[in-house]
This record gives sequence, C-alpha cells and structure tokens, in this order.
Amino acid sequence: MSDTIRAITRSVFPNFPDELAEEWLAPFVTELGEPNSDGRWLNILGGRPLDFWRGVAWYKECVDLITLVGSALTQESNRTLAEMEMGYFNGVSNPYSQYMPNGRETTLQALEYLRTHQVFHSPPVLLCHPSGTIDIMDGNHRMLAYVLAVRENPPSANSAQFVWIGRYDS
Repeated sequence: MSDTIRAITRSVFPNFPDELAEEWLAPFVTELGEPNSDGRWLNILGGRPLDFWRGVAWYKECVDLITLVGSALTQESNRTLAEMEMGYFNGVSNPYSQYMPNGRETTLQALEYLRTHQVFHSPPVLLCHPSGTIDIMDGNHRMLAYVLAVRENPPSANSAQFVWIGRYDS
C-alpha cells in the first residue's frame, strides 16, 4: 500500500489496522478515491455510513468456520453465498453471474489455495452484530470456497481460520 493510500485510509478510518485497510479498502481507494458514504463506496461498506465504521473495533481472530458458517451468518450473507454458487457453478443467470464474469475462477483459485495450504490467502472481513449474527463484508469468494471445500471433503477444510471481525455496540 502506498504512503498516499495509507494516509487516506488512516484519515478516514483511524480505527482500522493497516493490514485490514490494505487487504480490504486500499484497492478501492486506488480505484475510487477517498471513501465516502455515497455510490459504490456505500455498497462496499455494506450500506453503512463512514461514521458507523469509525465506531467498529477490529480483531484478527482464529475462529471455527464450520460453526460460523453453519449458525452465525446472517440470512443476507447466506443468501449471497447461495446465489454466488448458483450463478458461478449451476448456470443460473443472476447478478453474480452477470456482473462478476470471473467469479467462478476467483472462487476456484481460493478453493485451490485452501486445498494446498489449508488456510485462506488473506482473512475474510466479517462484521459481528450485537445479536451475534455475522455479515461477510469482504471475502465472499473465499467463504464460498470454504463451503465448497467442506462439502467435497470435510477433513480437507481446516475449520480453524483467521478472519477479521469487527464489533460494535448497538
């Protein structure tokens, strides 16, 4: 991450660890400029304004993904993963298959990395709500790859994985 991009992310999100900002936000800052609460940035930030994100505390944690995927993901995150799988692997025409033509390849690359290394190439970014449910903010392809790995051969998918978890008070 360049010094300029680092300075922008630190000024907008002083509570974000540099590693998290580099993995999640730096590519978008490079493409779109300084984050704001409008347009594409609002989508990247899960429909939440910048002020919300300034109140999120971030932790890099090793979690049991089988438990997380099985019971903690929000309905929206589960729906996203299901629609991605249908669009990329089952030939269903949907926004994922239409607007992310390389989504299948991205997911298969993440799956191959998991098979080879038993860990994600970089931790997904998750947001834990006060209720305990979790939204995937970044890393849907990695999470889908994990679901596919567990389905194809459960022992091949290490359930202990590092993720970034953001927590906030309601």
